[in-house]
Amino acid sequence: MFFRTPAHGYVFLFCLAWSFSGNHTFAEPLDPDEPSFDATVMANGALSVSSGTINIGTDALTISGAITATGTLRAQNSTFNPTIAVFPFADLFIGGTAEVNVTRSRPLALLSRSHAIIEVFIDISGQDAGPNASPNGGPGGGSGGDGSPVAADGEGPGGGKGASNNSTDVNGSGGGFGGLGGEACDMNGDCDFDSRGVPYGELITALEAGSGGGGGIDASGGAAGGALELGAVGTVIVSETLRANGGTGRVAIGVGGAGSGGGLLVHGGNVSITGGLIASGGDQPFFDTGGGGRITVLGHPSTFTFGDAVDISFAAAFGGSSLESGPAAAGGVITIGPNLTVIPGGQNVTLDGTPIIASGGPFLSSLKQRSRSSVA
Repeated sequence: MFFRTPAHGYVFLFCLAWSFSGNHTFAEPLDPDEPSFDATVMANGALSVSSGTINIGTDALTISGAITATGTLRAQNSTFNPTIAVFPFADLFIGGTAEVNVTRSRPLALLSRSHAIIEVFIDISGQDAGPNASPNGGPGGGSGGDGSPVAADGEGPGGGKGASNNSTDVNGSGGGFGGLGGEACDMNGDCDFDSRGVPYGELITALEAGSGGGGGIDASGGAAGGALELGAVGTVIVSETLRANGGTGRVAIGVGGAGSGGGLLVHGGNVSITGGLIASGGDQPFFDTGGGGRITVLGHPSTFTFGDAVDISFAAAFGGSSLESGPAAAGGVITIGPNLTVIPGGQNVTLDGTPIIASGGPFLSSLKQRSRSSVA
């Protein structure tokens, strides 16, 4: 197994001192040209599918259905998601009427040594909570906390807290990742703001997924969105939606907290997004919604193109509200390279002359600037 290393031909230059301090271990996204992928690329060849079903198993490291292929493991600096299932190809196209199913439990990386074109919907969302067992997260995502016999915390570094199982504290809180999860409120209307799932991680440091919501009494929490990295040496085109939403918690005696959104990382020599990138926290009609996820898009300087009013968002259907901090529970972090841009929710931001709509809450990261330059 290998650790994530800087991609061939690029370095990041930090402009703020904090980026060099503490526990920030910086690494660029996976490099499709890395020699360790040579044997797997040779075996897989090019992936080109326009019909049928593609089943991607991140545990078995296999692709079956309309095409067969194998993957390889990559270790990374994450205790939550210590390994990534990497599927490298000579070229990559998925379009037409093809369908993609991804199974957990590792984050997924699809890499191409030429171009990567995705023209179909790919959903790596966490499951909604049902009446029985806790739901599963998307690939690498945390499960929701059990609601019975004892309410449990959601899985993951930002897992929502489970109810304390007394007569009034019956609800779990929402999971966090890019943004805070929503707080759990008891039957008297008193809310525990410390119960909210906390933000963590950064996709270019480690490809991590979201965290599950905490269990309520007899009510499992929702599971978290998974993690997907799509990278190419040449052009990356996403003309449909990539979605990594959190799941909804169950409502019974208590209410399970919703799972957080997951992580979407897209990078290439040229990047064109005309579809959508969505990593919403799970819906809840109460305050224990899931926090938004993380979305990162990286490319060479001045090589981004976005379709008219591209939807890059974290909004939950019920608003992701929080009594203390308004819509912060739905907030997440959007990174657009070569300069990192933190986009406030509810605003339109113009990049390369094309508007991007960012919805959700105020994003919980201070503005940081990074620049990217090529090296020989």
